[in-house]
Amino acid sequence: MSQPSAVQPERRGEARRPAAFGFWFRPSGREQPVAAWMLNLSTRGAAFLAAAEDAPDVGERLELGEMHSANRSVREAAAGLPSHARVLRVDDPDTPTRRVAVRFETGVSGPLGADRPDD
Repeated sequence: MSQPSAVQPERRGEARRPAAFGFWFRPSGREQPVAAWMLNLSTRGAAFLAAAEDAPDVGERLELGEMHSANRSVREAAAGLPSHARVLRVDDPDTPTRRVAVRFETGVSGPLGADRPDD
């Protein structure tokens, strides 16, 4: 006789919605931005795919930026992306990509690469 499994409480205050667009991220201290692909997002956070060798570390602060392109699938919905996020989790599957979960930081705005004080 099987026992019912415990229901996991929702960790988020808001459900994430599916998204699919390319964007740039740059960890603090790195000069060059890295390309990534958004998977889902909410007003507070997101999950995206990055190449395994470019995946950020947990706790790292990222600058986020729109990837300018004529291709709609690369740029659609990216314009509203916050400018900074903090890495919460990085999945470590045996694949060439890593799923990265971030929480958006507020109070910092501007394009990728603009000079801003670090808060």
